Amino acid sequence: EKELPSDREIFQLSGLEKYMVKDKVLEAKSMDVSMSQLQDYLYKKGKLPEGISGFDNFAEIVAQIDLLIAEVRLFGEESEAMENIELPVGDAVLTGTLNTLYGSKLIQWRIGSLKPKHYLELWVNHLVANAVSTVAIESHYFGIKRNDYKKQDEVESFSLKPVENPIDYLTELVGFFSNEHLILELAAMNPSCAHAYVSVLEKGTQFAEDAANDVWKGSNKTRGEAADFYNQWFWKQENPIEYPPFIKNATDVWSPLLAHIKGVER
Repeated sequence: EKELPSDREIFQLSGLEKYMVKDKVLEAKSMDVSMSQLQDYLYKKGKLPEGISGFDNFAEIVAQIDLLIAEVRLFGEESEAMENIELPVGDAVLTGTLNTLYGSKLIQWRIGSLKPKHYLELWVNHLVANAVSTVAIESHYFGIKRNDYKKQDEVESFSLKPVENPIDYLTELVGFFSNEHLILELAAMNPSCAHAYVSVLEKGTQFAEDAANDVWKGSNKTRGEAADFYNQWFWKQENPIEYPPFIKNATDVWSPLLAHIKGVER
C-alpha cells in the first residue's frame, strides 16, 4: 500500500511564520512593492493559509507594519544620515556604522518584541552616537509586542535621553568585555535574567535572585530562558544565576543603564 502524501497546507501561522511574513511586508514596503503582489507571492509559496484565514492574517500583519512605520516616521521626520565610526575608547578603537540617525535622534526598530538584549544594543549605539555627535542625541527602539489581553499586536518602544559623559560609560563596557573572562563568566550574564535581577535589586538580593530565576525558569504563560535552544545546549541542567560571577557581571553591565533611565548620572 502506498503511503498517502502529508497535507502541507498551512491553516494557522506559527510565531516564526508570522515573523517571516512581517519581514517580507517590511521589505516590500521599503521597495514600494504593492501588498497585493506580495500577498499573491506568499500564497503561491505556501506561506499564508488559504481563503479568509490567510487574508485576515495578511491584513493584520500589514496593519501592524503600517503602525510601526508611522511611529518611526513620527520620530524620524528629518532625512536619514549615516555616520562612519572610528572612536578611541581606552585602549580600544570602536569601528562601524550608525545608519539610522535622524537629526538629533537615533532610531532603531524590529518586527518582533523588544527584549533586554535589544536595550543593551540601543545603549551601546546611543553612547557611541552621543560620543561622536556635535549635538545631544536621544535614542528610540521600536518593536511589535503581543497584547494577550486585547489579543492583538501593538507597537512598543524603549527610549534613552542624551548622555553627558558617554566615553566614561563606554570605557567601562569595553573594559568589561575585553577582560580575560572565562566563557562561563560572560555566558552567565544572560541579558534577560541579569536585567530582571538588577531592576529590582533595591528590594533586596533574595527578591532580585527570585526575579532572575523566574525569568530563567519561565511559567505556564511565559517561556523561560532555560527553554532557549542555545541556553539548553550551553548550560544543560545548570542554572547560570547560581554561577558566582552572575551577580557582579549583571550589576556591572546593567546598573549604569538603569541608573541613566532613572535620571541618575555619574
